[in-house]
Amino acid sequence: MNNQKQKIKTPHPTPILTTKTQKNKKNTSHFFKMSYGYILIALVGFGLYAQTMSYGYVDFDDKWYIVDNPHYFDKLSQVYKGFIHSITVEYYRPMLFAFFTIEYSIAKTDPFIYHFSNILFHLISCLLLFRFLCLLEYDRWISFWTTLVFTVHPLFVQGIAWIFGRNDPYLAIFILSGMISYIQYQKTSKRAYLFLHLFCYAACLFTKETGAALAVVCFFYSLLKVRKENPIILKNMVLFWAFITLTWFFIRRNALKEVTTLPHEAPVVETNNIIDSFMSNIPFVFESISKLVFPFHQSVYPSYSWATSLIGVGISFLLLGFVLYIKPKSHTVLWAIGWMLLFLLPPMLIRSTAMNLSDYLEHRTYVPALGFIVFLNELIHTKKNFFAVETKQDMLLPSKWIFLPIICIFTSTAYIHSKHFEDGRTFWKNATETSPNSPAALRGRGVWFYNLGKLDTAAMYMLQAFHLNPAEEANIETIGKDLEKKNKFHEALQCYKAILSANPNNVMYMLNVGSMYFQINKYDSSMYLFQKAVETNKNQKVSSVKIYNMNGIDAICTDAINCPPTETIPKGKYTIQVYGEKGEILARDTILKK
Repeated sequence: MNNQKQKIKTPHPTPILTTKTQKNKKNTSHFFKMSYGYILIALVGFGLYAQTMSYGYVDFDDKWYIVDNPHYFDKLSQVYKGFIHSITVEYYRPMLFAFFTIEYSIAKTDPFIYHFSNILFHLISCLLLFRFLCLLEYDRWISFWTTLVFTVHPLFVQGIAWIFGRNDPYLAIFILSGMISYIQYQKTSKRAYLFLHLFCYAACLFTKETGAALAVVCFFYSLLKVRKENPIILKNMVLFWAFITLTWFFIRRNALKEVTTLPHEAPVVETNNIIDSFMSNIPFVFESISKLVFPFHQSVYPSYSWATSLIGVGISFLLLGFVLYIKPKSHTVLWAIGWMLLFLLPPMLIRSTAMNLSDYLEHRTYVPALGFIVFLNELIHTKKNFFAVETKQDMLLPSKWIFLPIICIFTSTAYIHSKHFEDGRTFWKNATETSPNSPAALRGRGVWFYNLGKLDTAAMYMLQAFHLNPAEEANIETIGKDLEKKNKFHEALQCYKAILSANPNNVMYMLNVGSMYFQINKYDSSMYLFQKAVETNKNQKVSSVKIYNMNGIDAICTDAINCPPTETIPKGKYTIQVYGEKGEILARDTILKK
């Protein structure tokens, strides 16, 4: 009897227990430790972007906000104001401006602190990505390689080297932190992880509107992974997410009611038709996929390319075929694809404007690319033995280093591309050279020269932008008036003629061009346009055009039809006045006859 009890107390190990013990032992003795990965990722990322700390402003939002309008950041006590006031129309970014306020209190307008912060935010998001992939139970060695690909990927240079590209690394930090804390809460049910997740979700919303997709990503993660284990948590989480979202929505709506627009802000007319906006931005998805796999032909201000879009379509079909071929058992592939689309689609719906026919900036792919990295890990997981390293002997196999040449190519490409963000001159030069048919890029370079006081060169680029997009009309008129004030009448004439060619029946533009003709002694052309302005007054309500001496008393021309011969008009300054049907002055201009 005692012998039987002894046998029951000390059973022989079953094959299942033996296998489990061996498996745990193997995982414990994994050659690649996570601490190695964190250190190497940080060193490689910092080494790649260290040069950007010496860069200045590129005059693309950054200089305008930080240098020209520092009153938004000059007091540290204003950190909270970004949450209750929106600086510009439909640009509610309280977390972005809160960090700017903190940095401004440290270094004022010195660009070093802002570039250093951009590198720091990128490195934090990369380290969190590595942690996230390991938490999803992918091999640590493979997770390290794919994270390193993300760290040095040339497509994300804009998000690090351009000061205002930082909003997407911000969002990535909160998205990844929110996912990590959510997974840990599902596993442990510890309230600390719940509070951390809810904080991260709120931070996502106050960073960018697309941050709301975190709740959707977490929801489907629970459906695919842990719904059967703990369904009560999911029901509670939906209520938490809904409460935080509604709170954010009302705070944002109230903030946008009192928009404090910056002085001299150029008006932007939003496209009302969401469908038109979506259709015009369809290439954004395929351009992003194309450049995620083949990150070449980079641009600081890219425009859509049919060639790049078609490559993206081809890559999409190849990846889809590969998925169908290997038939992964996990639903994580679908979850990762959903992640990408959730963060890619919203900008396609709301960003198209009259001034910017498309809003395709490469930093917008930063967060969607996180889903692509998960998708890549899931595909590689089926061929784990080909890539993974478990022992020191595995390090000698060439297949384990297949990512190394990709890392080297991406690093060199990103290093070269980052130099285009050194200053405004290199930035806008690259913008117009790589996107010569982009009105926004041409306008941006024109504005840069305009701010330098080089009106002639600015007018050249502004006119090119106007010919591609008539919505640039207001900019051409402004620069024409500035040229006129500096007595550069020939250059001003080119601006006014361009506007008149697009609006041939506009009386005021006829008068502008006529005035410029008068200034350069082409009186016949001037009088012809004045006469034409009077003849087309049926719709414009112009009754007459009169030319006076500077004393405003002696009218040398009571109307544009019965003016004396131009050769008889003496030299000097004159005033052109346009009268309406009731005798009111519609327009007045001072001209000089030489």
